[in-house]
Parts: sequence; structure tokens; C-alpha cells
Amino acid sequence: MPGGLLSPFVDDMAVTCCQFCKTHGESYVDYEFNGEGGPAMQSKKDAFKGKIDHVTDFTFPVYGFKLQEIFSKEFKYTGIIESPGIAHVINMNYGTQISTSLARSVLESWPLFAVSALLAYLAAFAVWITVRNVSNLTI
Repeated sequence: MPGGLLSPFVDDMAVTCCQFCKTHGESYVDYEFNGEGGPAMQSKKDAFKGKIDHVTDFTFPVYGFKLQEIFSKEFKYTGIIESPGIAHVINMNYGTQISTSLARSVLESWPLFAVSALLAYLAAFAVWITVRNVSNLTI
């Protein structure tokens, strides 16, 4: 059985909704096998989608939207936990060594360093213009 918050909730939901069936007996969630007797865990998205049928009752995760009521034009959909979503940003242009990748990243960001140095120089010049006549005054 997988750990976390969702597993006990799904177990309780299945037993509460389905209760005791005269044909199949006690209701339970099988985390090891799907309805066809194959492994419940699928490694690819297409294999997972192919296992959503009338034989397997529950499939996780199925991402929908807040007011969705039907999944895949046929199956009833009920959202349990809302997810804000996630995006992974991955740099695919990296070298074979981490040090090479880090050095390349630093060298490729020279425009940022140049703009920072130019702005610092302009700020120093503005301060110099402002205070150059003040230093000649005596109090």
C-alpha cells in the first residue's frame, strides 16, 4: 500500500461507497493489481491511459479541472484533491561534467555582468557630479 494522505482516504471512500457486494464480497482497493490482473503501477502515461476501462474502477492520478464531471467522454469524474499544477524547467544544454556546465553558465551570462557594471559606473558618476562642488565649500 502506498503511503501518504491519499491512500487511507481512497480505502475509506471505496468501502463507504461500494460497501459489501453480494457478487464480489468485501470492497477494497487493490494497489498491487489492476482489474485485469496485471500490475497496477504503470511506468508510462500511455500505458496508464490504456488501463482506464470498465474493469478497473479507480485510477490515480487523473488530473481534471474544478467543475469537471466526465473524464474521457465516458467515465464519471470526481475530483478529490485540487492541485495547483507544477512546471519543471530543465536545462537540456549541459556538458558531461557539472563543473563544465557551471563554468559555461557563468561565461554565458556576461551581458548581465556588463549591464551591472555600467549601471554602477553611471551611479558613481552621478554621485561625483552631485558632490564635486560641495567639497569646495567650507563651513
